[in-house]
Amino acid sequence: MNKLYKGYDDITASEPFKQRMVRTLQSEAKAEPVKLASGLRIGKRTWIAVIAAAVLTLAMGTAAAVGISTAGRLKETTEERLEATEEARYKAAREKAEQIVDSASYAKRIPLNASQTAQDVTIRCTEIECDGDELLLTLTATGERTGMVLEFGNGFPTEDVHTQRILETYDSFCEIGIDAQKFRLQFNGSDYAPYYSEDLPSALGYGNGDDLVIRFFRMPKIENGTEMTLCGTLYRCDRTGARQGEIGTFSIPFVYAYTDEMREADIEREAQQILMTERTRDETQQFNLANLPEEAVTLEQNVGFTVFHDVSADEQGILLGLTNTVGVDGDGTARFQSFYMNGYRVTAEELAYEWDEAFHTNTLVMRLPYYAQQPYLDPVLTVACVDISGQETKTNDGWLPPQTYDVDTFVFRYDLRTGRVTLPDSNAERDAWFTPKPLQSYERAYDFIRPGYRVIEAETEKQEQSGVPVCIRRVAFCDDGTMEIFYQAENLSCEVMTWETFPEEVLLNGEPAPRYVLRAWDYEWQPFRLTDDRIAEFLDTYRMDKTRWIIDSWKVVPAKRFDMYDGPITIEIRNWKLYDLNERGEREYVGTYNFTFTVDPADANIQPVNAREGLRKR
Repeated sequence: MNKLYKGYDDITASEPFKQRMVRTLQSEAKAEPVKLASGLRIGKRTWIAVIAAAVLTLAMGTAAAVGISTAGRLKETTEERLEATEEARYKAAREKAEQIVDSASYAKRIPLNASQTAQDVTIRCTEIECDGDELLLTLTATGERTGMVLEFGNGFPTEDVHTQRILETYDSFCEIGIDAQKFRLQFNGSDYAPYYSEDLPSALGYGNGDDLVIRFFRMPKIENGTEMTLCGTLYRCDRTGARQGEIGTFSIPFVYAYTDEMREADIEREAQQILMTERTRDETQQFNLANLPEEAVTLEQNVGFTVFHDVSADEQGILLGLTNTVGVDGDGTARFQSFYMNGYRVTAEELAYEWDEAFHTNTLVMRLPYYAQQPYLDPVLTVACVDISGQETKTNDGWLPPQTYDVDTFVFRYDLRTGRVTLPDSNAERDAWFTPKPLQSYERAYDFIRPGYRVIEAETEKQEQSGVPVCIRRVAFCDDGTMEIFYQAENLSCEVMTWETFPEEVLLNGEPAPRYVLRAWDYEWQPFRLTDDRIAEFLDTYRMDKTRWIIDSWKVVPAKRFDMYDGPITIEIRNWKLYDLNERGEREYVGTYNFTFTVDPADANIQPVNAREGLRKR
């Protein structure tokens, strides 16, 4: 027997559900499956529970029924998809793929083979990609006597190994990224200029290998079969970027031609991706839903852009079934959602979902994790769900954030001992239970969802092994209930190698704090690791001279027992094995680091998470 709630009788994890669920059906009833507006099918087992929900009412503040949970419906729908034949799954995936590929927003990549030579420099157009109002054109530029450099004088290009090799090989150069500012793409009688800015004067960027990518922005719709021409002038310059004269002009015609063969290849690729994604999703949802209760207290409360269907609980948190109206892409509506439990913000864990394309709604099963370990929970939890929405303003450069917001709050109380759900009798009582902040700007909306985190400065002495000093810089209590421990490491050849390992143990006041694990559709988070290709790219781009450093963090889950943090916290970092890359690209052991230090929450200062600034492009 597990003691789940301090001061109450021992109960098992599943017993509360058995105690509070009233079962009235003594025999099965026959009913045909029906189609819900949400896109979920109701089978016989679900239909029986729906009938029960319609006739069974419990007295709990406001009338509510016990019926089949959203988790139960999603579980049944997921199992039906998994039981379908491969032929049926492929047919459905193929239909979706055709809709995606034939949509106006699908980014079609078309290979090209058009080139022209100016003196010794050859410009070749190899690919064009249209994505809405953005067009990407991939080029290669090679010269027998002229080196092709993106840009002089902004630091990185002139310091990386690739550019240094060019500077060592050639006597004259073409600063093609600067020249590309004056390139023009001509079609339908108009000229279009590439995108660049004062902060990024190069109009070109690197693609794969020696590919150069030039971006054109705010483009009109390009029809299949459109004839285009890329034209421009190349200049010769010295090592400082000073121009020494003109190399020559070029004018490269080509056709934007998306053939039936290309379309078929895209459809097949998309279909296979859909098959893989959906099967992984369904298998994960089946895993996540396996042990969840199939009955819950019915809510059916429509608040903001959400319909809250039902609520139940398990050992880990409150389980909510809800449907969010997502809206149409590009409608300019900003939507945010956050959850609170007894005043503490909690980060919802999405266990399963069902998207309905026709209604633009997403039906979800979410777990709201308890704000503290169960022995320290209040027996009655006040749960607040806040929907924030505002209308953005479309401009020529993107979207301006809303100036005002609508805030809609759904609040209920859940008794962990009995499963009793109580809804407020009035708006005044709702606001007494939980009052949201007034919102007038984007920044305040963002801060309402992410109010910031408490930062404690905790710089330790540097420990040096194999010439690599490491120290702890600070600790942060994050608003999602996790803790970040920031470290600094110096004198590295490849600073991202620190991401490959994690301390064997992190202890807070002697209690283990497990690593924060990102949930993904492949069941578990895979740690970062440099691939052989990335290592080869790293060796080709940088000098391996041990001059790099990094400030990053480990994220852990502290025990949710607030009495542990009333005073100083002793943090122990045990056995962090650090590796680096040598000049041959081999992993080289640096050393094992251990830290023990103490921080006091009383020294914490609140640092808000800054809102995104300026315009954003859809």
